[in-house]
Amino acid sequence: IIIKSSSVENFGVFAVNGPQKDNEDNIVHLKYFNISGGNEAIVNNIYFSGQMTIINCNVLIENSSFSNSSSDDGLNIKYSNVKIKNSSFFNNKADQVDLDYSDGEVTGNSFFNTYEILEKNIGGDGLDVSGSEIMIYLNEFKNIPDKAISVGEKSNVKILKNSINFSKTKYPNIKFKTIVVDDKSKEENLDKLKKLIDGSGLDISIT
Repeated sequence: IIIKSSSVENFGVFAVNGPQKDNEDNIVHLKYFNISGGNEAIVNNIYFSGQMTIINCNVLIENSSFSNSSSDDGLNIKYSNVKIKNSSFFNNKADQVDLDYSDGEVTGNSFFNTYEILEKNIGGDGLDVSGSEIMIYLNEFKNIPDKAISVGEKSNVKILKNSINFSKTKYPNIKFKTIVVDDKSKEENLDKLKKLIDGSGLDISIT
């Protein structure tokens, strides 16, 4: 499935708004789904911040791509159970992916911007997690102008074996020792992680 704008202007949003989070009948399964060039919108007094926005659902996304949006998020998921696997998120205007008050895992994905986008000073976080419990495993983050992984609002995350590579040409690559983020000294480790990934010019391996 390929969804893109039929003109030079961005289209609105694709949105799914389920009645409640834990309803087993609310299933969104996107496989080989590619969406590009969307925006954000207010529909029936609900603000949908991503070109693809999913609320109150059981979500499985695999082998898909979300790119070139002019919205606040390339993909926004709220109040949902989430599995995102083997997918790509790139060249979105602000955050690549925003997970709000959701539970699940993000595994084996790519989050990146091209140099053309970086030169325009466009882009936000790679993965923004708020009020959620998420396993973040074996993902690659490259050329993210803000934070590769942003964790806030009482989220509980496990960050394991992710590759974070900042390579803006005006910054040299700097090697850091491996950082382990697990249940031991979680707050201390996350604080170290935030300090490291808050700038550019870093080549970091997180296991």
